[in-house]
Amino acid sequence: MPMPTKDIPALTFRVQFTIEVVALDYIEAADHQKRAEVLFETVRAEYGAATFIFRQLRPHTRPRTTKRRRRSALAVYDDL
Repeated sequence: MPMPTKDIPALTFRVQFTIEVVALDYIEAADHQKRAEVLFETVRAEYGAATFIFRQLRPHTRPRTTKRRRRSALAVYDDL
């Protein structure tokens, strides 16, 4: 990978792969994790600083509402 020069600023990107799996127990989850780690080794061979995260998704405790709009205030000035 070529190094950026001082005249040209480097761009930084984050590439994210998302795989969601359903497991009935932790043993099945561990099997999915091992299989994903094997797939990830190909990525790590090319990009040594790549990281692997395998985490459980927790259900939301309350239902999501519609996206809230930010209220903006209109400032009015009277120069009388």
